[in-house]
Amino acid sequence: MADRRRAGSATDAWRHRYRRNAHEHRQHLATILEDTATRLGAESLATIIANPYLMAGKKFDMRIYALVTSFAPLTCYLYRAGFARFTNVRYSNATADMNNAFMHLTNVAIQKTAGNYDKDSGQKWDLRQLKLFMLSKHGSEATDRVFNEMQMIILRSLLAVQPVMINDKHCFELYGYDIMIDDEFKPWLIEVNASPSLSANTPDDYELKLQMLNSMLDVIDMDRRRDADSVEHQLGGFDLIYHNGAMVLDPSSAYSTFLGADCPRPDPRAAAKARSRPRKPKPSAADAAKAVLAAAKLKRGAKPKTTF
Repeated sequence: MADRRRAGSATDAWRHRYRRNAHEHRQHLATILEDTATRLGAESLATIIANPYLMAGKKFDMRIYALVTSFAPLTCYLYRAGFARFTNVRYSNATADMNNAFMHLTNVAIQKTAGNYDKDSGQKWDLRQLKLFMLSKHGSEATDRVFNEMQMIILRSLLAVQPVMINDKHCFELYGYDIMIDDEFKPWLIEVNASPSLSANTPDDYELKLQMLNSMLDVIDMDRRRDADSVEHQLGGFDLIYHNGAMVLDPSSAYSTFLGADCPRPDPRAAAKARSRPRKPKPSAADAAKAVLAAAKLKRGAKPKTTF
C-alpha cells in the first residue's frame, strides 16, 4: 500500500508539473505574440483570403500534424496524412453573405450545427484523396509545389520561434497546423494549435488519429528501444523534415515532400516483435562514474586494462 501511495503521489506530482509547464509555455507564447503585434501592428498579423481555392464551390482548410522532439537542435517530423474540412454552403464573397458562418468557417464545432451537416463524412476528406484530385486536375509539378510550400510554412514558423522556445529534452510537442490555399495555389497559415483536438467524429477520422498517435509513440520511443543518439528518417507515417538542417529527398524522386503520400500500414508481426524486445537497462550511477574515470585515464595517456 505504501508503494502504491508513493507511486500515486509521484504521478500526481508529474501531472501538476506538466500542467504548470504547459500553462507557462502558453503564457510565454502569448507574450511573444503580443510583442510582435506591438512592433508590427495588429493588422499585419491577419488578412482575409478573398480568393480561396474551392472544391465543388466550397471553401476548405487542411489540418496537418507536426511533431517536434527538440528545439535545440530543432528536430521536426511531419505526418503524411491529414484531412481537409469543408463548409456546408457554397462560397460567395458577396457583402450580404459575410455573416454566414456555414459559408466562411470550416470549424467542425460550427459546421455540425448546420441542418444539412453530413455526419457520415464529417465534412472531411483525407489529405491523400485531396492530393490525388489535385494531381489529376493540375498536374504533378503544381501540386508538389503547393504541398512543398505547406511544409516550408511549418518549418519557417518553427524556426521563427526556435530562439525563444524553452527546450526540455524530456518533452515533445505535437502541433496541429491549419492551412488554406488560394486560387493561385499560394498556401496561407491560418492557425497553429499547441493542443490539437484528437477526438474523432467518423470511423475514418478515428483510424487516422489512432495511427498517427501510434506513429508518434514510435518516434518518441519512451521504452528506449533505439539508441538515444539515433535519428530515424521515417517512422510509421512520420517523416523527418528538419534536423540541424532541412531534409532533402532523393533528387531522382518526382516529389519534394511526403506530405499527402500514403501512410505505411503497421505490420502486426513487427509490432509484436518490437514489444517482445528487451528494454535497454538504464546505466547505474556507479557504472556512469566508472565510465567517466576510464575516459579521464585514457585522456591522460594511461593504458586501459584488458581482461581475458
